[in-house]
Amino acid sequence: MKPKLIPGLALVLSCGWFGCSTMKPHAKWPVFYDAKKGPERISISREPQPLGFYTNDIPSWNHDLRIPAAKITAVEAMELGRIGGHQILQVHLSLMDVYYTDTVMILEEMSPQGFLPVYVQDYNRSTRSPSANLVSKNAGKLIILTGMNYAGSGHFYDRYTIIVSPDCDPTVTKL
Repeated sequence: MKPKLIPGLALVLSCGWFGCSTMKPHAKWPVFYDAKKGPERISISREPQPLGFYTNDIPSWNHDLRIPAAKITAVEAMELGRIGGHQILQVHLSLMDVYYTDTVMILEEMSPQGFLPVYVQDYNRSTRSPSANLVSKNAGKLIILTGMNYAGSGHFYDRYTIIVSPDCDPTVTKL
């Protein structure tokens, strides 16, 4: 682990850094989306969808994979943890027919088998790849350290802290 991550991680684990982004949910759901234009925060409908909604087709808000339309060739899903009885999943999609070769999504289960995305990363594996996630649980929060490594740079990467708490919108912060 890089030394600069330790102070930030210590603050997160002590629960002194970020609380809920909101106690009263907004009408829209916040999504951290990173692709062609770089990282941005988008808002989507706060309606949970079944897992197949994200793994069988490209959602309309993922504009970088819609024109031209990407084809999903393989899907991998793994549970990162549970908060308040709900799953937090990482879903990896292998793609073809577009510049991007892959997508990684972190999905939060909002109702039985109803999910909303928290973090979405479209990428081309010849230029970057996902780093291994570090997942911890503290004070009823699931804390995920994730990011992307850039090929051939030896040192350039993006790292993010994702905090998922029951009854709160998720937070995503760049380290």
